[in-house]
Amino acid sequence: MEPSTLQARTQVAALDGIRPLIELLASDDAKVLTGTGSALFNLCLDSSFALSVRQLGALPKLQALMDHTDLSVAASVTGVLMNCCASSEACRDDLADKGLLAQVLALLTRSEMTGTQKDLAHAAKAGDEVLAAALGLLNNLLLHSESARKLRHLGGLSQLMRLLKTRAFSASEAVLEDAASSLLRVVQEDEGASTALFEMGAMPKLVELVESVNEELQVRVAGLLASCCAQVAAAREALHKLGTARKLLPLLSSGAEEVQEAGAMAVQQLSLLPAAAREVRLHGGVPLLVELMASLDARVQFCAVSATMNLAVSDAKSAAAIREAD
Repeated sequence: MEPSTLQARTQVAALDGIRPLIELLASDDAKVLTGTGSALFNLCLDSSFALSVRQLGALPKLQALMDHTDLSVAASVTGVLMNCCASSEACRDDLADKGLLAQVLALLTRSEMTGTQKDLAHAAKAGDEVLAAALGLLNNLLLHSESARKLRHLGGLSQLMRLLKTRAFSASEAVLEDAASSLLRVVQEDEGASTALFEMGAMPKLVELVESVNEELQVRVAGLLASCCAQVAAAREALHKLGTARKLLPLLSSGAEEVQEAGAMAVQQLSLLPAAAREVRLHGGVPLLVELMASLDARVQFCAVSATMNLAVSDAKSAAAIREAD
């Protein structure tokens, strides 16, 4: 069977299978809506089902249900849209065009307010569920470049930093990962985002988070630190004063290549400052980077080579230590 034929048949099957669920989105029963959302959540991990949701005109229905008064419904449908954005670029583009970014940020605010109602355990739990779903959706929506460039202007940077500051020890790891990942996607698309983060005093919290035992969070935060150093001249000095070089070095000896790469990239940027390069050397960073230069992972190797080059240029004793290590 030709691939195109198989794809067409898969699409037809997806349409037939998902149509009854789409019809249930018109229900007034919160339990029905929540159950329908749960079923669609799993199906829309597959792009053919996500495209069927789009073809059947259900994206606007799901988007409208994000504002449902029942937080369990809001969380459920937000999760569906999260997977639609992840698995289908067409869905992501449609939702971005319909103003989903502003709606997600409003939902984040709503979840924060609800999540503080600790005397109402059920409401707090529902708020946390909405928060997790909204952040997951935001992170996937920011794969849309224009949305990433808009987030700063809608106040999204301060919202995400507030979450990282207030929820660092209480939120699930996925929440922190998605918040940091969202910030990273924005600074990669929006040249003014790094400056905004620096000016709002985000550096101390980011440096604190880079010491997390969560490897995914380490990768995202190290990427943020590298971007801020590259784009904001004053950030490098500020990060040095916070002892960032020493705190990045454990990432270089991680067993995960993605963590090694992110750590080396951040060290590379920070080491353009002579005082920071000296700190890298004094805390044993040179042998770690030299070892990574022999990595079988090309990206790790490249970042390690770039970091050692910056060390050698910024600090004569580092250059000598690199030669001796070779």
